[in-house]
Amino acid sequence: GYAGYPNVIISTGDNFADALAGAALSAEFAAPIILVSDKVPASLDAAMDFIDEWVDLDNGTAFILGGKGAVPESVEGMLDDLGIAHERIAGKGRYETNLMVLETLVEAGALSGGDPLFFCDGTNWPDAATAAGTGIPMMLVAKAGLNEDQIDFMDSLGAPMINVVIGGTGAVSAETAAQLEPYTLPAELEEYDGVWRIFGKDRASTAVALAENVFEAPEGVIFAYGANYPDTIAGGFLGAYMGLPILYGDSNAPKSYVAADGPYLEDLGLSFAYILGGKTLVSYEFANDLLQPYVYEEG
Repeated sequence: GYAGYPNVIISTGDNFADALAGAALSAEFAAPIILVSDKVPASLDAAMDFIDEWVDLDNGTAFILGGKGAVPESVEGMLDDLGIAHERIAGKGRYETNLMVLETLVEAGALSGGDPLFFCDGTNWPDAATAAGTGIPMMLVAKAGLNEDQIDFMDSLGAPMINVVIGGTGAVSAETAAQLEPYTLPAELEEYDGVWRIFGKDRASTAVALAENVFEAPEGVIFAYGANYPDTIAGGFLGAYMGLPILYGDSNAPKSYVAADGPYLEDLGLSFAYILGGKTLVSYEFANDLLQPYVYEEG
């Protein structure tokens, strides 16, 4: 029965692209992202148990992100058994699926000319994953730049956007950024090769730069493991839902992570922090070293 969420998203946990492409869909439709894998049959059963307990079966929608190779066809039958409406959003690849998500947001009135739109590397996950926690729609781009379908989509929006590139030129090239210039409104960010770019010297400092530009005085932060994507993807809904930035941590914390996260945390005056994943990924020691005396421990 219904206990909290009007909708839900099901995506593969075996790849990052579809779940990240759907992050803004998650924020707009108040739909947590549930990761599944046909390699782990128990994950499908766990997903259905969650939906049965926490999602509005009578009035909600289960969005399935990606093709049947990513989320197996059996999921539709399982959702039918629960009695919840479902819709699969699947293109021929990650970039087409991403565009279909953006088009769904346009149809829902959640994305139109003049709105912010993030552009992230579609071949690597860290920048897109931390950006996903903002709930701001994003377009994943290939190393070769925007393809014809993506350019057609930008043309269709009808007015310039606040286009912001996430990551340095090694992630999204200057040439790709130049493609965005005709579609870009001025924004209150440092100008960088014709469009606005939020970036740092590594994934941790890029996450901090994003937090500084997007979140105004958050009461807390989320720490996620910086060397793999599943926890960050799963926690993106929490970040968008509660207005909390996602920062990268690691039990074997590189000094660069501490150097990036520390000054930002010191300036905030936090009330709490969430740590995603087990102690072997982001240890209490890492969090405590950074957070004391800025937060109290809860739970």
